[in-house]
Amino acid sequence: MFYVMYIYYKDPFDKLVRMINNSKRELDVIKTNEQEILISTDAYTLRITKGGNNVKFASEDYSTEFNYCFWFEIIPSYKQWADDLIKFVDLILEHTKGDLVLESNGDKPILLRKSNDLYIDRNIGDGSFPFNLLKMSFEEKVLQRE
Repeated sequence: MFYVMYIYYKDPFDKLVRMINNSKRELDVIKTNEQEILISTDAYTLRITKGGNNVKFASEDYSTEFNYCFWFEIIPSYKQWADDLIKFVDLILEHTKGDLVLESNGDKPILLRKSNDLYIDRNIGDGSFPFNLLKMSFEEKVLQRE
């Protein structure tokens, strides 16, 4: 199981990496270079990349501009993976201003920030995804790729 998040972040990649490193989360940074960072946690392995075709296609699908891809490979044996995932997404929401989308298995949007409005779609799994951990206010809406 995996989740993909696309974001627009205007600052340089190294500033994004510093923000994540300074978040005081239990993160093990495995690899980093000018275009990619690989992070391991108990809940997921995360690869963050700048640019690429998948970012371009997501930008087209959501009629916005994204420049980073966050690929979360979930570790399902870790029971609180969804909590950890949504807390990380909340960190990114808090420290970035641009558009953002989180997709379940790379095809079903479950969270979307567009034009500073945040929307969630509870139509995932049994409907109990921990959106209540988000600090930002949001609206419920059925989300889909355009």
